[in-house]
This record gives sequence, C-alpha cells and structure tokens, in this order.
Amino acid sequence: MRQRAGGRVRPFLLLGKQDDRDGVRVFRMRDFKEAMTLLSASLNEPFEMAGIRRWWGAQGGMMRRDDKALLADIARAEAAGIVAFAEPPQWKPRAAPGDPARRRPRPAAPPSKPARQRDRALPPRGRDTPDVPSKPDTPTQPDKTWIEFRLIDDDTNTPVANVPFRITLTDGSETTRSTNGAGKIRIDDIDPGTCGILKIEAEDAPVVTRVD
Repeated sequence: MRQRAGGRVRPFLLLGKQDDRDGVRVFRMRDFKEAMTLLSASLNEPFEMAGIRRWWGAQGGMMRRDDKALLADIARAEAAGIVAFAEPPQWKPRAAPGDPARRRPRPAAPPSKPARQRDRALPPRGRDTPDVPSKPDTPTQPDKTWIEFRLIDDDTNTPVANVPFRITLTDGSETTRSTNGAGKIRIDDIDPGTCGILKIEAEDAPVVTRVD
C-alpha cells in the first residue's frame, strides 16, 4: 500500500492491535482528512484494495460494499487508536533534487592483479602454439621369416623322404618334423635368428643353419 504525494511514493502498512510492530516505524495522522488522503491512494489499485479488505475483515471490521466507506471506517479507527499506520522497514524517503543524498557513490575500482599475473605474457593471436612433443613410438615387432632345408642322398643325388629331424627354433622351442617326398622341411612364421637342426640318429652330429 502506498500514498502518492508531490510526485513521491510513500508505502505504508496497516497494523492492528495484535500485529507485531517490531522493526517498523509507526506514524500518526493529524486528523481524519489526512488519514483519508493516505488511504484513498489505494482506491485506484484493485490489488491493494483487495488486500486492505482482507486485512480489515481479519480485524473484525464491517465489510462495506463501497470501498471509500470502508476506508473511512479505517481512518476513524486510526483516530481512535484501534489501528495504526507504519512505514515498511526497508523504505526510505526519496531525497529532494540537489540533496547530496541523491548522489550515487562512485563504485570503487577493482583491486589490481598481482604483478606476476598481470605481467604474464600471452601468446600472440594467430601464431601457432609450440608443438607438444609426441610420445615415443613403440618398437615395432620384427618381420616374421621362415626356414627350409632339403635332404639329398650323396650317392644317388635324390631327395630322401620320411627322415625325422629335431629343430630348435629361434625362440628356444623345439619341434620334430620329417622330410616330405621332395626331401624338404619348411617352417613358416618364425622370428629371425639362429635355428638348430638335428637328425634323430645317435651317430649324427647336429647341423646349424642361419635363418635371415
């Protein structure tokens, strides 16, 4: 609720005898006419008038149909000390033109940043940033290779089939293979290195070959 006077807006509260008056400034009207002037500002404010009616009904006042007659009852109750006007706690009168109180204080300048932050150089725009060293490449596995040999009879110069051999591969594992019809043994997909070849006969000595 408010009163408009001299271009200024003065809000007010209506307080009954049971209402809490802590933190508000109660003020009295000089007479019935001044009270009606203050209350009549709400006649053009439907929401404010509805609030006044609810408040007046809660105080046990007579609910008249005519808003002005209802406000007159409130003005007479104020003169009798039954109700009171009060200023809201947050309201302050507006200063008159030229009053120093109308001058808004100039906001304080923000505190300056520490020198180590202010003087930190930033990279120029449009210039490439330094390259980030890439992670070292993981070592690649060596290519696989194969081993192949052929058993030839020295007397007839013909291939010898079905002769068993024990072969030690480059990774240290052993396997047993026999020559095929062409006298050959071939093993694929092994790592480069040295293989051991041993014919499975007690009197034969091992033969060593290099697998590249």
